[in-house]
Amino acid sequence: MSYIGKAPQLQGAYEKADSISGQFNGSYTQFNIKVGGSNKSVGKATNIIVGFTEDSGGMGDNPGVRQLLEPDTDYTVSGYLITFNSGNFKIPVSGDHCWITILGDVLSPNA
Repeated sequence: MSYIGKAPQLQGAYEKADSISGQFNGSYTQFNIKVGGSNKSVGKATNIIVGFTEDSGGMGDNPGVRQLLEPDTDYTVSGYLITFNSGNFKIPVSGDHCWITILGDVLSPNA
C-alpha cells in the first residue's frame, strides 16, 4: 500500500507488567506499575488491560472467577501508579491475583 508522505512505522509493543499480587494485603489500593523492576508510566487507564482473579479460597463475591476491570471505573492511573477504586471494586487481599498488559502505541504517522 502506498502513502502520501512518510509511511507509518510500528512504534510500540505490548508489555506485561511485573506482578503486583504479592503486595495485596486488604488495605493498600495503590500500586506501582513496573516492567523489569522499573516504574513504567502508562499515561492513562485506557492504555492498560487489567485482569483480576479473587482468591479461590476467599470470601469475596467472585472467588476463582477471572474478570477484566473497567478503566476509570474499577481503577485509575496516574503516571506509573494504579489505584483500585474501592467504591466500585474490592480492595485486593492476599491470595488475589492481578495481571496488567500495557498497550504500546501501534502506529506513528511520523508527523
